[in-house]
Amino acid sequence: MSVRAKFRVLNLTEKADGGFVVQLSPVIADNAENKEFYKLTPGGNIHLETISESAASQFEVNKDYYVDFTPAPMPEPVIGNEDTEAEAHAEQQAEAEPEESTNTEEDTENV
Repeated sequence: MSVRAKFRVLNLTEKADGGFVVQLSPVIADNAENKEFYKLTPGGNIHLETISESAASQFEVNKDYYVDFTPAPMPEPVIGNEDTEAEAHAEQQAEAEPEESTNTEEDTENV
């Protein structure tokens, strides 16, 4: 299963303490292709933070990007490290802000 969405970069800012923030929103119906994506994904957002200037430089404000969601396999736990990995995962989940849900139908190719 794979889901494709199309997002536009709204802001690209450098943080005072280093790193960058990229904010994206689903495209609007301003051309034929975007109209199809907009019908399926009219709301939501992506907030990325990176410390890599080379990664941040790949994004340009007002430019559109495809975002593909493909399930990733869970890695096998390292023997003797199960508790540490579970704790790290729980901490990541607790730090994550809840996101608005978007259309995730399994047979949808473009969202």
